[in-house]
Amino acid sequence: MVWLVISLLPAQPVRAETVLRICGDAAGWPPYTFESDGAVRGYDVDVLALILPAAGFDYEIHMLPWKRCLLEVEKGLYQIALSASASAERQKNFLTSKPYYQVQPGYAYSRKRFSSAPPISSSNDLKNYLLCGLRGYDYSRFGIENRWVMREANHYAQALAQIRRGRCDLFLTRLEILHSLYRQGDVDLGDDIQVEALPGVAADDFVMLISRLYSRAPQLKIVLDEGISRLRKEGRLQELLEFYLSQP
Repeated sequence: MVWLVISLLPAQPVRAETVLRICGDAAGWPPYTFESDGAVRGYDVDVLALILPAAGFDYEIHMLPWKRCLLEVEKGLYQIALSASASAERQKNFLTSKPYYQVQPGYAYSRKRFSSAPPISSSNDLKNYLLCGLRGYDYSRFGIENRWVMREANHYAQALAQIRRGRCDLFLTRLEILHSLYRQGDVDLGDDIQVEALPGVAADDFVMLISRLYSRAPQLKIVLDEGISRLRKEGRLQELLEFYLSQP
């Protein structure tokens, strides 16, 4: 199946003045967007390749620190940010595509800090703990305000180091991302890190954010939405997800 290997091919912009500038999270967001052998790869890359060229859009993808990626899309320096949760604030600042996958909110903790799993039955219980997360990330979909989360880590390995050192009790994370980083060897869970789904919190929809300052933003949203709907109807989104999630 051709579309399962599209991410192995870098985007080839034709005319620089018409190229869409797209950014993803440099901290890594596998299996959706990540860098390997000097190229950006993953589910997001394959989805774009099945939608944008057919609509006449050339594009290039860069991996930036997430906070910078959001800022540059908001300013119009980039046109799309990949793999974003659609918080109410973001829906004010950006146009959003239709959701094209979901991930499950969860948390990680150190067994050296907790001999048994922390008694968490809902997101409200998170307020009983010191929480850490990643810089620029939005945690409102975990059922908690961002002000409760220490967002100083630049990448997952740094956040895991914080819970190992006791800087915080729990690291808020999305389960699929952390497990993919572990499979790729980008983080070490060791024997001391336990990961749990957050009870009572449903899987979170993820979208693409489109700059409101881009002159063709409404057209681009239509192209993305119609493309996502078509790929979902054809079963291709599910096939792509299964391909990446099944990787050892």
